[in-house]
Amino acid sequence: MAVDIKSPEIAALREAVEQKLGFKVLTPRHFTALAEAVENELREYLSETTLQRLWEYKKGYNSVALHTLNVLSRYCGYTEWNSFCSHIRAESQVESELFTGDSLDIGKLKPGTKIKIAWRPDRVCIIEYLGNFRFCAIETHNSKLAAGDTFTCHHIQLGREMHLDDLVRGGADMSYVIGTRNGLTRLTVMG
Repeated sequence: MAVDIKSPEIAALREAVEQKLGFKVLTPRHFTALAEAVENELREYLSETTLQRLWEYKKGYNSVALHTLNVLSRYCGYTEWNSFCSHIRAESQVESELFTGDSLDIGKLKPGTKIKIAWRPDRVCIIEYLGNFRFCAIETHNSKLAAGDTFTCHHIQLGREMHLDDLVRGGADMSYVIGTRNGLTRLTVMG
């Protein structure tokens, strides 16, 4: 998975890295110093070229690999990129973001298509597309969602929350959100 280089979260990560490093990263020498600092602290290697792309010192790159973001998030004291993003969302007033990643174009799915989704800690569900943005849960494991539940969903994306509206179970109508902290960890179209 890659993240849009223009996202505000990446700008915030660059600032956090520079704050920890103690100076703005502006020259080739600075990128060398940053690569060495990361390797010395984490025993993980990021190339100077990778860092130059992230800081947009090298032009023409639109996204950043999740691995790079995870390493730099750990350098700043977070467990991973998602925890860094959660922290800055909780600390800031920003209520919007740009994001990219694996997602399904639900409007192009054919009725009968089965999709396997998973989220933390160990939730797994197979859902079937019914048409008109409606789904039915076929199999569920360790989830509050139950086999036979039907719901409406307009967007399914790896790494993002999944909102289930008009969830019908035994005549009751409710809503449900999957993956509120870390989003979907698996998204597979089974056919």
